Amino acid sequence: MYAACSFIVGAAANAPAITEFARVWVWAAVAVWVITFTAMLRRGAQLVREQPRDPAPGSSDELAPG
Repeated sequence: MYAACSFIVGAAANAPAITEFARVWVWAAVAVWVITFTAMLRRGAQLVREQPRDPAPGSSDELAPG
């Protein structure tokens, strides 16, 4: 959002320096999203590989009879 706002301000103020500054922040945001997406995929793969475990009797994971 910071980069998007900087693009608008740079265009409105006719200030190319602000627009170039926004371009840097766009790439910083893309890098952070790539890291986040990669971490999400790795965690998802871990969960798929894990065997489901039965909850221990009396634990809070066990569903109460309904």
